Amino acid sequence: MLFSTHEEREELGNGRIRSTLHIKKIAHRRNGTLRRIKSDWAQGDANFPHVALDADTLCYTAADGMRRLCPTGDPARYFEIGAPFLYTGGKWQKVNLGQATRTANKISWQTANADLNIIHGGHFVKLEIPLKNGWQPPTGRVAFPVGLNGLTRNGSNLLADGKAVMSMQAPNVYDAANPADVRDVGVTFPLVSGQRYALLTLPDLTGMSSPVIDPTFTDGYGGDVTTSCDTAIEAGANVNVNDGISASLLQMTNYFQPMFLFNISSIPAAATLSSATLTLYCNGGQSDNAYNVTIHRCLTQWYEGNKDRAALDAGVDGSTYNFRNNNGAVVWGTGAGTPGGLAGTDYVAAATATTAVGTRNASYNWDGLADVSAWFGGTTNRGFWMKGAAVGQYKSYVSSDNATTGYRPKLVVEYTLPGGGGIFASSIFHSAIHGRTLVR
Repeated sequence: MLFSTHEEREELGNGRIRSTLHIKKIAHRRNGTLRRIKSDWAQGDANFPHVALDADTLCYTAADGMRRLCPTGDPARYFEIGAPFLYTGGKWQKVNLGQATRTANKISWQTANADLNIIHGGHFVKLEIPLKNGWQPPTGRVAFPVGLNGLTRNGSNLLADGKAVMSMQAPNVYDAANPADVRDVGVTFPLVSGQRYALLTLPDLTGMSSPVIDPTFTDGYGGDVTTSCDTAIEAGANVNVNDGISASLLQMTNYFQPMFLFNISSIPAAATLSSATLTLYCNGGQSDNAYNVTIHRCLTQWYEGNKDRAALDAGVDGSTYNFRNNNGAVVWGTGAGTPGGLAGTDYVAAATATTAVGTRNASYNWDGLADVSAWFGGTTNRGFWMKGAAVGQYKSYVSSDNATTGYRPKLVVEYTLPGGGGIFASSIFHSAIHGRTLVR
């Protein structure tokens, strides 16, 4: 059953409770009722035949590909983005997308040279344009008409009553055949004949076999980034990039290092913990070869950030390989800094748990009871730090910003309450101990 916006609880009998914790929201409150987030598209009306009504961000999609996003939940306050335009024959021309197909949380239009996919992830809407057969847009540019109603814009952020409620994340192009290859896309918002456009200028795509243009619109972090978040830091050419909203997090030795933080404060203080399992879904990598992957207890605070493998804006919190926090250039380790983190300072050198990860497209578990017990006992919860032993190979793991909600990271904690108390009793215990009334 839903227990909160980030937690599910199951009564196992004899006072035993199983709590499944999530990094990003799995539910939201609408009209005073806790409702599970559903990002699947449903049938709408003649003007908007595809709608996502029970997502955290309402979305209506017209037959011609125009999307209307309502980040506040109010249909009268929206951001809309139209079908793409290409510069051909000396002028900008709208692309004829044809008929759409709808499957679960994805809508697709297919053309000879490129496809257009709209993927709803609950707290974000991802627009994908896979380029096909080596085709590239003329002049390397794509334009989308955009508009606002009841909202204002400041740069790439959308505001309601002065508060940021949605942002267009820095667009990029990634190679679907090699997810480690990500390149930045330029974006401007010119005004032409009274119409505002989002104009994307693509980078050089040489070497990419399956390029995908990816601008993503998000309602923010979808949670409290001080107590629940995930990211990864990357070495090599990406020492200054942030992975705060990346759909997949890469892991390889000290080169790619993911981090995961779950809020465990909802577990009643009277509970006796019996197990705590970190579950991650491996969705890619260079091969199915198995190697040991370890988790370690984080010792210093790191920051999720708000970029998809891109450099952070000045003054924005976020971790990179070079900096524990981009905001203020706060270094890892001590003294002059230790890029990539320092054992014993940024994370516990001894592994909490080790799991052999081999086959891709499969879930893997790590026993995190020792760390969760430490946090439950009063040690500051900084989350899990992931490292791996393989050299020259990487695995990728689904993050909390992946569109497939069932594959996102989760922490499953089982515990027992005194006196055989069940789920209802756990609410009472939590309320009494922490001195507040719980409204569920």
